[in-house]
Formats: sequence, C-alpha cells, structure tokens
Amino acid sequence: MYMLPLGQVIQRHGISFHCYADNTQLSPLKHKKRSNLLNHIRCLEDIKCWMAQNFLQINKSKSKVILLGPSDSIKMIAGLGSLTPLLKPHVKNLGVIFDSALKFDQEVNAVVKASFFQLRTIAKIKQFVQFDDLEKIIHKFIASRLDYCNSLYTGISQSSLPRLQLVQNAAVRLLTGTRKRDHITPILASLHWLPVRFRINFKILLYVYKALNRLAPTYICLPTTLPPGPQIGRLGVTEHPTV
Repeated sequence: MYMLPLGQVIQRHGISFHCYADNTQLSPLKHKKRSNLLNHIRCLEDIKCWMAQNFLQINKSKSKVILLGPSDSIKMIAGLGSLTPLLKPHVKNLGVIFDSALKFDQEVNAVVKASFFQLRTIAKIKQFVQFDDLEKIIHKFIASRLDYCNSLYTGISQSSLPRLQLVQNAAVRLLTGTRKRDHITPILASLHWLPVRFRINFKILLYVYKALNRLAPTYICLPTTLPPGPQIGRLGVTEHPTV
C-alpha cells in the first residue's frame, strides 16, 4: 500500500512495469526508438523525486540496465545517457541470471555451483537419514534448483545442458549409492526421474497445455477469438475445417 503511488508515477509516462515483492521493473524498449529511451529517463527522474518526497532512496547498487541482443549490435548502440552507469553485462531477474546474449551461461554456473555445495552437505548426513527422507531432501535442495525456470534453458548451448545433467546424476548416485562407472539411465528410470532435457520439454509442454485450455494466466492464454484460417485444437494440433 505504501508503494502503490509508485505505479501511478510510472503510468503517467505510459510505461508498463512489473512490481514484485522487493523490486520494480520497467518494461523493455527497442533501441531504435530514441524517444522511448528519453521517456524512460524522465520516468526515472520522477521516481527519484517521488521517493525523496517520501523519505526513500533508490539503491544504486541494485539498479541495473541490460542490453539484450547480439554482441555486434550492442556495440553499435549509442550512449544511454544517465542510464549508462547502470549498464551491466548480466542481471538477476527473479533469481535467474540473464546475460546480454541470453545464453544463460552465468545462470548454469550458479546452479551447478550451488547444487554441488548442497550435495556435499547432504552427503554428510546421508547415514543418519532414511532413503525416503533422503530423496525428499534431494528434491528440495537439488531438483528444485534444476527445475526453477528451466523452460528458459530451451535452446542453450550443448555444453551447458550436460553440466546440469551431471548435477542430477550426482544426486542419483548419492541417493542410491551407485558407483561412478555404472550406467545412470536405468537408475533414473527406476526412480521415475526424468533427465534434465526431458524435464525442460515437460515444462514447455505443460505451459502449452495450460495456455490452450485457459488454465494459465491471461498473458499466456490464447485469445478467446482466433483469426480466420487454421485453428489450434485442444491438444495443439492444427485443424483444417475443409479436411
């Protein structure tokens, strides 16, 4: 309620935004539209004034700007004015590290590092925990990290995806006591654990199913009326009325 007027300040400039528990994000803009950039800068100035009037201050260390696109095109972009000091090569968005090229290498590094740290900690208590409880712990601290926003991993480099699979393999070996030289696929199947690549595909398919059946938020669901021509069926299959 205290921060509610902040949205009104942003809306006066015709800029869309997202408000989360502890941060606010202005909508992205295309670098070709210079007027939009100036509008964003004026909006930020008004935000600073509003915050000063309400005894608040923007945290500059957590205020960041990122340019998304091929490295060659980013180098050609002119200065961003007062936003230039805030420009970063990668930023964290809802716990996910975004880089300029959307390769998610930094995010994969962070997930792998944190997961192996947790696995080493879990290994110390393995002998004191029953199998079912140990599996729950691994799901809580490891599987949840691999699944968090994993739909973003679609199309990442083939060198990054195997690193995530190594984390899952290590978790399975810790849970079951499987040796390093033993084949891991049958063990995954016995536990009913999908490999990382298929977990990503499952998440995408789940989103598509919910969007088609209007079980997702409105910004994901299809519009109620579709244009003339081939229509999208319930299961995502294109239906041609004349066939």
